[in-house]
Amino acid sequence: MRASVQPVVIRRAVALGGLAAIVLLVVLLTGGGNAGSHTLYATVSDATNLIKGQELKAGGGKIGVIDDVRAIDGGAKARLTLSVEDRAWPLPKDTTFTARFGGTAAFYNRHILVTPGKEGGASLTEGADIPALDFRVPVEVDQLLSVFDTDVRRDLKSFVNRSGETLDRSQEPLRKTLDKTPQAITQAARVFEDLTDDRNALSLTLTKTDDVVDAVRRADPGLERLLTGAATTFSAIADKQTQLKTTVERLPGMLAQTRSTLTKAEGTLDDAGALATKLHPGVRQLRTIAAPLNDVLASVQTIAPDANATLATVRRSTPQVNTFLKRTTTLTPQIGSIADKAIENLNCIRPYTPELMGLLTTWGDFMSWSDTKDKYLRARVENFLPTPTNDVPQTPAQLKQTFPDLRYGFPRPPGYNAGQPWYIDECGAGKDAVDPSKDVEGAASFTNKIPTAAGGTK
Repeated sequence: MRASVQPVVIRRAVALGGLAAIVLLVVLLTGGGNAGSHTLYATVSDATNLIKGQELKAGGGKIGVIDDVRAIDGGAKARLTLSVEDRAWPLPKDTTFTARFGGTAAFYNRHILVTPGKEGGASLTEGADIPALDFRVPVEVDQLLSVFDTDVRRDLKSFVNRSGETLDRSQEPLRKTLDKTPQAITQAARVFEDLTDDRNALSLTLTKTDDVVDAVRRADPGLERLLTGAATTFSAIADKQTQLKTTVERLPGMLAQTRSTLTKAEGTLDDAGALATKLHPGVRQLRTIAAPLNDVLASVQTIAPDANATLATVRRSTPQVNTFLKRTTTLTPQIGSIADKAIENLNCIRPYTPELMGLLTTWGDFMSWSDTKDKYLRARVENFLPTPTNDVPQTPAQLKQTFPDLRYGFPRPPGYNAGQPWYIDECGAGKDAVDPSKDVEGAASFTNKIPTAAGGTK
């Protein structure tokens, strides 16, 4: 009987020992769980790809983990439970938390970057809710690209094409305009200075103009009588035309020496008679115009004070205008330089138009919940272990040697993706851009530093 029990006891002891070893290994690997940690909560509007177990990092080292991610308000928000280790506690109250991508080309495997606030002030308490302004989430790719729908992409393409042509055509006129603008502004400033130099003379001119307008208005009845008298005189001359002709014909005996002159005067008087006849209707029209002219002069008199006040306002504002014009004159060379650089930059952007439109077309609905017609669910259920570092210790040249088939281009020349690169040396996208050994980030000054578990570097 004892012989049969002993093997069973031995097997149980071995099993218990193995189980204890597994528990010890788990404890060692997980750092003993969350013992000695402190809990904080955060409510965010978007917790895309944030999962339980991802790390909280500060200074390049781990200081905690995400304990739980739970949807609230019907999925409109997410409630995060954060666990902070003893060695990083307490955190200043103005500490900020930022959800970061796993890497420059990784949308998943994220972590929370903790940026401690100022020391010496208030601290976050156990179980506190992190203020919404202190917890930041990144802008997702689909949020950015969903703005570029079909109409926006079409309009953007049209804008890029037309702006390039417009800037090419207007480059020279714009440069000439910017060159001449300082001279024009200087002359305008001098005009305003001249207007304000002799303020007494300007005020006297306005006063005399007002007096003249008033005198014309008051003299209106006399002007009407003058025109009426002129009309009567012309009418009388027209009536006496025949008598004047007879008198001239009877004068040859008395004025023999002036006969030839009077013969020529006869034709002149005939023309004068015809002119008087033609002027008669016009004089009647002048009488009709007199009344509206009176109203016009009255309006001029009414406007004169407003004009005087306007010029006074201009006189008071002249110092500020002069200051503005002088400042504009000083900034004109900088504006011209900015315009020149903008033209150069657009010339470097235009060759990338196919890549820009291809990106918007291909990635427009990436990670989106809608295809602009129907709502659907796209899910990828995975579990990611936190990445201790996102740095790559190898230079681009070393990676090219390790992976000979690796395509390389930084900055990538236009058309590189299609196998038809367009090298633009003046834009920094020449043949050196596809040579890993000439990558500026591979130089000694850009050597990557790998963070250690204690927060230092090696």
